Amino acid sequence: MQPSLDIYRSDDYVSVGRLDLLAVLQAAFERMLGQRLDDTEFQLTFHRINDDQRPSGRPSVVNLQRAFGYVHVRITRDGKVLYQHLHSLRELMTGPLRALLSRLAPEETHWGFGISGIPEAPRKPSPSDARLIAAAAGAEEPAMSRVEELPDEEAPEADGTRLGAPPDAGDDLAVVLAGAAYRKLTAELPHSTEVESGGFLVGRLCRDTSRAGRHLVLIDDVLPAQRTAASTVRLTFTAESFLRANHALSRRPGDRLLGWWHTHLFPATDRFGLSSADVELHLRTYRRPWQVAGLLNLDDGGWTLRFYARRGRELALIPYGVSG
Repeated sequence: MQPSLDIYRSDDYVSVGRLDLLAVLQAAFERMLGQRLDDTEFQLTFHRINDDQRPSGRPSVVNLQRAFGYVHVRITRDGKVLYQHLHSLRELMTGPLRALLSRLAPEETHWGFGISGIPEAPRKPSPSDARLIAAAAGAEEPAMSRVEELPDEEAPEADGTRLGAPPDAGDDLAVVLAGAAYRKLTAELPHSTEVESGGFLVGRLCRDTSRAGRHLVLIDDVLPAQRTAASTVRLTFTAESFLRANHALSRRPGDRLLGWWHTHLFPATDRFGLSSADVELHLRTYRRPWQVAGLLNLDDGGWTLRFYARRGRELALIPYGVSG
């Protein structure tokens, strides 16, 4: 049975009809990926993972099957994977439905949706990211996610221009990778092409003498995470992942945790970078404004690297440079 999208109107959730789920998703991903998807195959696997985040914006659009909060989307053309990733249904459905339903009934302020014919993924117990991170923070050793911000006056100085900071970097933050770290991350580490991988970014935070008010995130090395739970669906950092990285960092005087990195097993696009789950994990775990997220997209057998930094409650793409 092909899944369909059931639509309900107002706080009483009165049924008003049914939409073709794949048609809605196709239109959404055509905008995201910047290409027509008429000749592609969509494979959807729904997961019993609660999505507890409250809907925002107007009109409100609510997933009425919160137990099925996430769906893994895999898009192929002639056997080649164009895209695959885990999304919350809230993330995927809210925008397209809000635009469509607002045109149909502009006076309505509240809608709900449900999925009929859900092809459910096998269910197995798995701690949530939130519980894993809480466990890391409560362990005997200090967790990697508990890094105190270095006061500006204590940060050493460095010349961003001489180190290779990009000239179009922001006024407050610039990322520079050591050449060895860049080569390790993009070419030397044996990233899987079947399951997502990830790890930690370590190095130094400096004040940039070439631009007043800017800090330099100088990434000296990348540490692959250990004891992760990985699949084509998601990458989970466990408490043991943080503890092992914390132990490695304790043996590197002067270095600190600058952020994290992980892979996406599909080509990079201008319209899609970090998923909502990635953003939520970063904001919850990496609390300092200078901690960054590195993203590697698998693209024609190689890896495309991008970096993101906190901008309020969002993460924004920032340029980076390579030194040496």
